[in-house]
Amino acid sequence: MVYYKKKIFLILLLFIVISGLISLSFILYPISVASNSSQKLSGSSFSNNPVQLETGVLNIDGQELKIEIASTDSDQYRGLSNRDSLCSGCGMLFDFSDYDKLAFVMRDMRFPLDIIFINNNKVINIAANLAPEGNKPKNIYYSNGKANRVLEVNSGYCEKNGIKVGDNISEPLIN
Repeated sequence: MVYYKKKIFLILLLFIVISGLISLSFILYPISVASNSSQKLSGSSFSNNPVQLETGVLNIDGQELKIEIASTDSDQYRGLSNRDSLCSGCGMLFDFSDYDKLAFVMRDMRFPLDIIFINNNKVINIAANLAPEGNKPKNIYYSNGKANRVLEVNSGYCEKNGIKVGDNISEPLIN
């Protein structure tokens, strides 16, 4: 009887260890995908982009902008973090499926940004000239209302191009 109890105990212990390893692999999978993708957009004007995203063009009050589109949760979380720069006529469009009050941070950014919050293709708020922050950002920037898109551009872009609340933004033309 003692032999069978030891055998059952060892089988249960082995099951617990294997279950733990499987659970750990699901937790670490997104981290390994993000850290192992070193593929760059070939021939792209987007600077040092480690992940290939859908690209396109949009217009803000007559100003054409080349964009990368972050539409998945992992792409939206990563955003422009850990990049050295963004070309002067480029931006990243965060496309959300729902309308909600949004909050953005400058986590792991290496250059300053303007963040443009958008609802129904209209600018509803602009957080301008935001300084980069490390991996524990202190500042949170809000949409100040329900939004379904956010556009990040280089710092000073809005001022230089006269972009303001109420401006129209076109639907992106996907490449």
